[in-house]
Amino acid sequence: LDNSDLVITNSDHTKKYVNSFGSDTKTVKVPNGVDRSLFTPAKQKKKDHTVFALTSRISGEKRQIIVLKALKKLKDKRKDCQVVLIGDGPERKSCEKYIEANGLKDRVRITGEVSPEEVRSELARADFGILASYRFDTDPLSLKEYLCMGMPVIYCDDNFKQMFSHGGGNLCARSADGFAKAIEKFIELGDKEKKQLSEEAYRSAEYHDVSKPAKLLEEQYESLLKLD
Repeated sequence: LDNSDLVITNSDHTKKYVNSFGSDTKTVKVPNGVDRSLFTPAKQKKKDHTVFALTSRISGEKRQIIVLKALKKLKDKRKDCQVVLIGDGPERKSCEKYIEANGLKDRVRITGEVSPEEVRSELARADFGILASYRFDTDPLSLKEYLCMGMPVIYCDDNFKQMFSHGGGNLCARSADGFAKAIEKFIELGDKEKKQLSEEAYRSAEYHDVSKPAKLLEEQYESLLKLD
């Protein structure tokens, strides 16, 4: 840090962590951004089930297993929905074993590693987004992609409240019970309520367009060049 001219972090949480080292080097926050020319709302086709998407590396800290346990609870209550896990990772086999053991194969699909274009295609077929990580992510791109697609989001980390500037989010307890209740609530939404939430999510996305952090980076680089 001391040998740097500038330190760039992507969130207030990360900035606070970097500043805890006591360096005198200037630290600035430049959040992640999403290419909204790619991630745009899609017209929904009629489906038999409500579809939830979870985009992330399949690993312990992302807590996909909590969502699978929530699905098991909903299955036991005869509440129908489907979840697509978009991504791959070290916990994929563990998730697949849980899916097999609990009769969830008709409710869960895992895509494996896919391109951004394929992520967009998967999200276009989904109704809602899920982010299950807790006190790990600081500025998750997946959440911003959901909002750009006009997808309301279920999440459990209250650090992300500020990302829903115009609404579109449902904060739930971080347990399987918490996610099960939130998913069930979304399943039972009427068309009017769903449309309103979708519009709120899309309005929140305005603040996450990649052009904004790009401009901030440009300004910071220009300030360093002036020092030279």
